[in-house]
Amino acid sequence: MLRRTRAVIVVAGALTLLAAHRADAADFYAAKTITISTYGAPGDSYDAYMRLLARHYGRHIPGNPRFIAINQTGAGGLVAINHAALVAPQFAVDALDSSSGHFWEPGVFAKFLDEAAERLTKLHGDARARAVFDRAPVVIVAYSGGYNPAAFALALGGAGQRVQGIVLFDGLFAEIDKFADWLAKRPPAFFFSAYGKAARAEHAELQRMLTERGVSA
Repeated sequence: MLRRTRAVIVVAGALTLLAAHRADAADFYAAKTITISTYGAPGDSYDAYMRLLARHYGRHIPGNPRFIAINQTGAGGLVAINHAALVAPQFAVDALDSSSGHFWEPGVFAKFLDEAAERLTKLHGDARARAVFDRAPVVIVAYSGGYNPAAFALALGGAGQRVQGIVLFDGLFAEIDKFADWLAKRPPAFFFSAYGKAARAEHAELQRMLTERGVSA
């Protein structure tokens, strides 16, 4: 019998959530606890963003799982990075690179999702799970410079309707039109951004663009 399959993929600059149909996801996440971590010290801005996410994000996931936040300081961030790389399936070439890499090329994000589905199927151990991973909806979560590959993934990635939402943390410093155009074309999708003073002007510009495109913000 084919087991119901869901997955979480962690990549450099962005976190992509893959889930099966909403009802299946609710069954899977119900009564679950999800742990998120940061290399930042308690009380710093990264810690504040993480704890804001932990406080509210569970309400937006089917099944309403509980989130807990932990700090993994040390070695200039390597403690947290090594934890993520060792614990979660992770396909980034260089976790320190926040540029677009190849994601600025047309269709590359779709190829990335295809590779992720292939690897997750192998990890799952049942070839029939491939169909679940291939059709799974996607949420992109990007931190800081991760806004850049996220923007090009939306504009040129070729993933079509699979991307259901965007979450940005301390990002959105350019490529604003790409986010605005995507949101205008995807009314059911959601967009969440936590930012400070450095990105205030860019978010005001995004709101202006969305108003011009008839999108409420």
